[in-house]
Amino acid sequence: MMNMGRSFSLFSIVLMLFFGATGASAQNREYGGRAAGVILNGDSVLTAGDTGELPSVGGSIMLPTPSSSLPGITTGMIVSSTSGMGNASQSSSTVSNVNVTAGGYVITATEVTANSQCICCPGFVDATCLGWISVRGLSVIDPQGQPVAVNVSGSINQTVNLNGGGTITFNEQIESDNGLVVNGIRINIGGINAVIASAQSTIICGTGGPTSSEVSVSGRTTTSSGRGLAGVTVKLTSGTGNQYTATSGSNGVFSFAGVMAGQTYVLEATHSTLTFPAQVIEVSDEISGIEIRAN
Repeated sequence: MMNMGRSFSLFSIVLMLFFGATGASAQNREYGGRAAGVILNGDSVLTAGDTGELPSVGGSIMLPTPSSSLPGITTGMIVSSTSGMGNASQSSSTVSNVNVTAGGYVITATEVTANSQCICCPGFVDATCLGWISVRGLSVIDPQGQPVAVNVSGSINQTVNLNGGGTITFNEQIESDNGLVVNGIRINIGGINAVIASAQSTIICGTGGPTSSEVSVSGRTTTSSGRGLAGVTVKLTSGTGNQYTATSGSNGVFSFAGVMAGQTYVLEATHSTLTFPAQVIEVSDEISGIEIRAN
């Protein structure tokens, strides 16, 4: 089961960040971020797969954790990352094989992912932030051993009440002026308050913002196995309404010319028989080598 907040479907979105030549120092950027696979709140806070805080000067942290075991919670592989550079800050955590026992309930999931991203847009002091999650293979069993039907709707802060036994919140999002925290699942049952997959991103944009100029954006459309695919319609759309269309040619190559830089775009591809994930890209300079791979 999968879901997504803020109008982007997880069946069609893959996050890609491109950090261009517009320098962070020139815009007085300050970064922040943190990602954790498990956060268990109590008298003390216990974490697993925790990157720690990203330095204010930015950079990148990636932490793979083979497995974790906290009171009442076990997981398989955790991959957490956080980074800040150029005009953007992003964090992500993916947790596999989740097993939580709380108040007689057993909650399992094949995979839980949380993502957050904050971008400095032209002319704005405050960042624009986006968050979404994915939940796969979810199962909730009550203390009597009966399954509880849970439909992850995709809405932000969706809370499921368990007949007085506690709550489960999906896609929990906590906003601030310069950042966003996205929690994949928050479990508050039987005295356990735990988060599975947490991603926090912040960026202080400073004054001004990247200046706009015309640049080229190019890449390649491929099959799921990576073979170049011609005849795919590719569309690039900004939040301000700028739109560019191209068709992939030999070996799947496509190119947009005269793209206004300093904006965030959604990159989409359509084909008569195949589907492709959309991509969110920040265009601050020339971009090449984008791959749009079929699902």
